[in-house]
Amino acid sequence: MIEHGAKLTTKTINELCFGLGDENKKQICFHIPTYQRGYRWDSHVVKLLDDLLEYHFDRKMSSNVGDYYCLQPIIIQFISEDDDAVHYKVVDGQQRLTTIYILLKLYLLKSDNPKMFQLIFERDNNMDDEKKTRKYFIDNIDDSDVTVNTDKIDCYYFKNAYTSAESWTTKKANELEDNSFRSKMQTIISSDTRVIWYELDDDADARSIFRHINDGKIELTSSELIKAMLLNSRHYLLTNIKDADVQNKVIRIGQEKVARLWDEIEISLQNDEFWNFICPKRQERETRIDYIFDLFYAENSPDYKPSQKEIDSTLVFDYFEKLLKDGSVVDETSKANFVWESVKDYYRTFYDWFTDITIYNYVGYLVHYRKAEIIKINLLKKIYKSHTKELFLKKLRAEIKKDLDISNLESLSYEDDRKKIERTLVVYNIETMNVMKRRFVFADDDQKDSWSVEHIFALNSQNISQGDRVNWIKGYIDVVDSAIQRSDEETQKDLKKLRSKMKKFTDEDQEFDELFDEILEKLERRGSDPDSIANLALIEKRGNSTLSNLPFYRKRQKIVEMLEEGRSIPQCTVNVFMKFYSGIGTNLDFWSSDDGEAYLENMNELLRYFFTKEGK
Repeated sequence: MIEHGAKLTTKTINELCFGLGDENKKQICFHIPTYQRGYRWDSHVVKLLDDLLEYHFDRKMSSNVGDYYCLQPIIIQFISEDDDAVHYKVVDGQQRLTTIYILLKLYLLKSDNPKMFQLIFERDNNMDDEKKTRKYFIDNIDDSDVTVNTDKIDCYYFKNAYTSAESWTTKKANELEDNSFRSKMQTIISSDTRVIWYELDDDADARSIFRHINDGKIELTSSELIKAMLLNSRHYLLTNIKDADVQNKVIRIGQEKVARLWDEIEISLQNDEFWNFICPKRQERETRIDYIFDLFYAENSPDYKPSQKEIDSTLVFDYFEKLLKDGSVVDETSKANFVWESVKDYYRTFYDWFTDITIYNYVGYLVHYRKAEIIKINLLKKIYKSHTKELFLKKLRAEIKKDLDISNLESLSYEDDRKKIERTLVVYNIETMNVMKRRFVFADDDQKDSWSVEHIFALNSQNISQGDRVNWIKGYIDVVDSAIQRSDEETQKDLKKLRSKMKKFTDEDQEFDELFDEILEKLERRGSDPDSIANLALIEKRGNSTLSNLPFYRKRQKIVEMLEEGRSIPQCTVNVFMKFYSGIGTNLDFWSSDDGEAYLENMNELLRYFFTKEGK
């Protein structure tokens, strides 16, 4: 039985659960304050389960292993006690408590669920619809009908934790061939696992203690600490209200308004399509909203140096702490409003860009290919705020034109201008997507590292291994047969001679290079430059190795397979291999010089602005 006032001890998970043990024990209700960071465990859940299972096996193998697995502390503060329950405020340890609760929901039988401790989220206060609260969601997380279409970032992580644990359990049960594995895990968690229970004095400053705690597992990010300061009740006081109850209600409404919009912003930033176009590189920090505070810091702090490649999160927090805690209550409230309005302005600007396809595609290019640092994003935002949409788009195009720096497409060569060709093809795809009113895909790591330039028809016989040569030749026989049927009498004679050579080719034949060149020259090259942009397309890097020196018709098949797998293929590359540019009656089995000319013509049309002097 848990006794109120016990300052430092350990408790089994059973002891936290109502009715599992001492039947007279009251239910424990843990209250999660609004100022607390939201639930953010993801891979940590699987790591905890791995640790628990490893402890279980170690304990079976050795007597030197301790009697229980001990979790890091939960720090709580007594609130009240009634006939049915004891209420505690969670000062630190919400991540662990919530994870334990989720695991119990997974492993306990349905009949045992009412016997668990309860989590009460203060952010749910004043919500009219119970079914939209965090508590309802987590209490019913094992019900598939409830865990759909949630609109809260905490619930997003609740669900991820539950599904990760469920997948882990299924995988381990299969690996161990143990039909009772779920039951064993329930015992390990409930009986063999303890938490360090630390209860604060009733008059301790819980918010201040929360600020200084760092258990080494999940550090408080800058944004989470800043959020705690922004939600400080001092910022919501109204001096003309004397009634304490009314004042408290006003404070709660103000805090809830900020907390709800904060969640909305975080949910939007969890959308990778939204996140990847504004972030110049993948953020390794726990919370994506930190990026907005980094931007604010870069724009407003005199200590920020544009030469910094990365922003130290400690410097960011120190800046906001000084800003929001330096001065009178009136000054602090004014500054807090300024910070929060700025955060909203960043989000609304990004959302405006996201919802406008052309702006999205152009900004995404400049972010990923111009190596846009923090200060570049702020500059783009300033231009956007001070110009009409038309002028903003014009400036974006001018920046892209400056980056490409091309006079004409025909002058570009694969050997000499590979990086410039890559960027040109990216912009070509972007312009195609603009016409189609669709977003270009900016990957979740640097886009410049995601695409590579691929030759449309095979180029180098030396890259085809000895063992693959016969199959490569045989594969082209059907292509030659197709070309014979579509050719004039003179061309048919040449192609039939070529076909005869191909049929006679064997592993021992030393004339592969010569035959390779003849096949490509008569079917595809026909005097064209294989290194010109008319024979080049974008493909993801892992796809490049898959396609390599395959014949065109096999590359086409591979592209179809990759699309069916849901792989990301640039639209213009799809168009190339589907012969979109070539018109009716084209041979789908090979890429001819006529196909390349049609491709180049379309490219010239869409990219005209970027290399003509007038730049209309």
